[in-house]
Amino acid sequence: PQIIRVNQVFAAYQELHQRFRETYPRDDVRPWTFQKIAQILAYYRLSLEYTQGILSRTDNLAKILDPGKGISVPPDKAADILKEYEQYITFSFFHVVFSSVEGSMRSLVARIPVRDSRGKPCRGTSKFYDVYHGLIDVTGVDPEYRNLFELLLLMRNCIHNRSLYFSDKGAKVVVYRGTAYNFIQGKPIEFATISLIFDFLLDVRDFFAAVYLSERMQREPHIPDNII
Repeated sequence: PQIIRVNQVFAAYQELHQRFRETYPRDDVRPWTFQKIAQILAYYRLSLEYTQGILSRTDNLAKILDPGKGISVPPDKAADILKEYEQYITFSFFHVVFSSVEGSMRSLVARIPVRDSRGKPCRGTSKFYDVYHGLIDVTGVDPEYRNLFELLLLMRNCIHNRSLYFSDKGAKVVVYRGTAYNFIQGKPIEFATISLIFDFLLDVRDFFAAVYLSERMQREPHIPDNII
């Protein structure tokens, strides 16, 4: 089921890559935004296929977990190892996708004048909070996307602690599209399933499409991608 869903999200991103590639230069951030995420999805699919097609075979798993290689795992823990490995590749996938999304936004604010929460010019090196708020302000897209990126930012920070939430500001609740997502101090973010991540990725796709089709962005004939 995960591979089927990956293919669906991949196709959605590829569709917009083709669309914007026909309009803008090869190194423009607009087609590359979708192409880079499509590539990351393809790599994630490859990891899933490897996990399900190779590691799920007991004989292969026994070879990989050979004590002679310094890995000593009781046979009855093989299922736990597979689950932990799948969690690892999912966390890695999310982290790389988030970095790609952030990178595209930073390429935009390096070229498009936007202002941060204090009214000062927002640059490519500004805090991500200011970057996405500034872009939403200047393009006039749905303000609900502010909550989406706050949610994704908090999720990204939790990944550094094996999905546990810690903050000096205490617990946090983010409401997005009518659903409340709770971040509880010292607790894992159990709502962050791969299925939900895919849902959010489709919303991210729609966000970028709306931004790039906005009147402000269409006035720019060329916005170089700084991270190609």
